[in-house]
Amino acid sequence: MMRIERLSDSRQRMRHEAIGGALAENEALPTGKKLYEVRELPDWKERAQSLETEMDTRELEFSRIAW
Repeated sequence: MMRIERLSDSRQRMRHEAIGGALAENEALPTGKKLYEVRELPDWKERAQSLETEMDTRELEFSRIAW
């Protein structure tokens, strides 16, 4: 497993934004047509929460993902 504390600030943000983007894209699709299964697979939310915790530790500004 990747150690997120080793990622740069910009890489942290990029990964966090990618998760939020995948969730938004899934939500825009018709029911049953989910590309990434963001809500169905728990690792997405766990990874987002880990990134948010690390970004909080670094005192970075970001928008939390609304689950």
